[in-house]
Amino acid sequence: RCQGPRVRPYVIRLGNTSFALRMAFETTDAKDKNHVPKQLARMEFIKVMVDPKTLTTPVPIANPADLRRLCQPDAVPEVKAPKTFMGPKPSNAFVWKAVVRQSDCDALQHVNNAVYGQLVEDARAEAAL
Repeated sequence: RCQGPRVRPYVIRLGNTSFALRMAFETTDAKDKNHVPKQLARMEFIKVMVDPKTLTTPVPIANPADLRRLCQPDAVPEVKAPKTFMGPKPSNAFVWKAVVRQSDCDALQHVNNAVYGQLVEDARAEAAL
């Protein structure tokens, strides 16, 4: 049995109007006595703070000290995939598609961060069937 997925977010770069976030989606096998997490997925994205009236003018981050405390650039290491990684899809590959609802997005049509975890949970549940 596996415990439910866990999301570990880390701020890896912090600027005046933007920051980069790396997230690891993990699960732990209950049979593993050392409770070593198994990585299910990893993602990285950049958030740019913008003026809510124009939605295009960058504005300074309101509380950079709060984000600075979360800064751990090496907590979830970046992994460079070898060129051979991009090969044909395995015949037994699991493919799952989901429609992202309008309510899952912000005014700039970016997916809400919490939705990513829900999508991983939904895909994991579907794969277990």
